[in-house]
Amino acid sequence: MANAMTQRFSIFQITVVIIMGIIAGCITSIQPLLLGGLLEHHQLSATQLGHAAAAETLGSVVVLTLAAIFFKPTGLRSKVVIALLIAMIVNSCTGMVSGAGIIALRFLNGACSGILFWVLLGMMARAAVPSRLFAIYVTFQAVVSFAFALLIRKWLLPVHGPAAGYVLFAAADLLLLFAVVAMPLVYQQSTQSPTSWPPLKGMMGLASVGFLLAAVMGFWVYVLPLGQYLGHPSEVVESAVNMAIGVQIFAGICAVVLANKLQPISTCIGGALIIIVAIAVFINMTGWVTVYGSLMLFAFVWMFIPSFQLPLLLELDPSLRSAIFIGTAQQAGVVMGPTLSSQIIKVSTLNVIAQAAILCAVISIVLVILARALTAPAKVSVR
Repeated sequence: MANAMTQRFSIFQITVVIIMGIIAGCITSIQPLLLGGLLEHHQLSATQLGHAAAAETLGSVVVLTLAAIFFKPTGLRSKVVIALLIAMIVNSCTGMVSGAGIIALRFLNGACSGILFWVLLGMMARAAVPSRLFAIYVTFQAVVSFAFALLIRKWLLPVHGPAAGYVLFAAADLLLLFAVVAMPLVYQQSTQSPTSWPPLKGMMGLASVGFLLAAVMGFWVYVLPLGQYLGHPSEVVESAVNMAIGVQIFAGICAVVLANKLQPISTCIGGALIIIVAIAVFINMTGWVTVYGSLMLFAFVWMFIPSFQLPLLLELDPSLRSAIFIGTAQQAGVVMGPTLSSQIIKVSTLNVIAQAAILCAVISIVLVILARALTAPAKVSVR
C-alpha cells in the first residue's frame, strides 16, 4: 500500500530493524516464564507479578506515544544506541533486586523497548505492504520467543535461576549495539499534523485493538498460577506454554500468506471469538488435551490477529489518523490486561481473571461492530 511516506529500504536495513523489534517484543511472550521464575524464588508476590508485567508495557506505551507525537524521524541510530545501553543495564540488574525494584526496572526496560518499537513501526508505516512486513515480524518473533522459552525453561532457570533469563536479553541488547550501524539514519517525514486526532470510528477501532490485547495479556501472564488453581498439573501447563509459543511460528507464517486475502473486520471479530472459546475451554474442562489444545489455539490467534489490526484501522479510517496510533493502542492493551488482573487477584479468585479476559474480548467485538456501523458501506477495504 503506497502512500506519500513510502520509502525504499534495503533488505539488510529491514532485517536489522525487525530484529531489534523482535528482541524488544518477545519478552512479552515469555513473561510467564521470566516473571514466574521470580515469583517461585519469592522475589515477587502474585500481585507484584501483574504489576511488573504491566509496568514493562506501560513504559513502552508511554515512550512510544510520546515518540510518535514529538520525535522527528532523524538521528535514529543515536536514539537506538541510548535505548539499548539502558536496556542492557536494566536487564542485567533485574535478577539482583526484588519487589518494587523489579517493577521499576521493568518499567525502564519497557521505555527502551518503546524506542525500538517506534523505529520498527516507523519503517512499517513507510513500507509498500505494511501488513506483510508486520506478519514477517511476528513470525520471526515467534521463532525467537520459542527458542528463548526453551532455553530459559530447560537450562537457564533450572541451572542458573530466574536472573539468567534477563541476562540473556542483556546479551542480546549488547549484540544489537553492533548492528546499529546498518539501520537507516532517517525516515521520510510526514506532513500530517501530530495534533490531528482520529475520528470517532477510528477511536473505536483503536479501543477495540486495545481491549483484545488486554484480554490476551490479562489471561496470559497469569496462565501458570491459574492452571495450578484449576488443578492442572504444573508441568503440563508449563509444557503447554512452550508448545503454544511454538505454534505462534505457524500463526505468523499463516498471517504472511493471508495478509492481503482476508477481510480485516471479520478476521478481527472471528479472532476475538476464538480467544473467548479458548479461555472458556481452559477454565471449564480438564485433561492435558484441554490444556494443550486451548493454549495452542489461544496463542495461534494471539499471533495471527495483529497483522490484520493495521488494515482494520485503515478500513475504518483511510485518513491514516488512526493507524499512526496502533502501537499505542496495542501496548495500552498489554498494560491494561495485567493491571486489571493484578487488581482482581486482590479481591477475588484467579478464575475471575479469565472471566475478565473474556469480557475484554467481548468489548473488543462490540467496538468493531459499532465502528463498522459508522463506516460508509461502500468504502473499499484497504489492506
